[in-house]
Amino acid sequence: MDESGEFVSTESAAQLLGVSAQRVRTLLRDGTVAGRRQGRGWLVQAEDLERYRRDREASGRRRSDRAPARAAEQSRVEVGSVEGLSPAQLRVQLQELQTRVEELSRRNAELEEQLRRVRLLAELLRTETPVSATQG
Repeated sequence: MDESGEFVSTESAAQLLGVSAQRVRTLLRDGTVAGRRQGRGWLVQAEDLERYRRDREASGRRRSDRAPARAAEQSRVEVGSVEGLSPAQLRVQLQELQTRVEELSRRNAELEEQLRRVRLLAELLRTETPVSATQG
């Protein structure tokens, strides 16, 4: 395995792929994704991770349904937290942020639709309330 290039943590790789860190470790152990051991953990080769992600998307595989919730909890990026990151790590961060924006946009559309329905129901209740009930 070529160990040159940039590496990212298994947690960052998991966020990007929308899978658990355990799944990333399995991909590393079986050689599906290139990486190296560091201490008790793993580092994932960023370039190979990007290749795997592209191949996975091209095959039509999607992130798990639980991924948006995990991404929402884990993808907080603080101002200044990108200083000192390599270009590969910045690409991973950018992908995570783009995914989060897409998830938030979808959730916003869902909430707007729910609000529209609630307002419609409230209007129907106001217009269909019998006069005797309001004078009661």
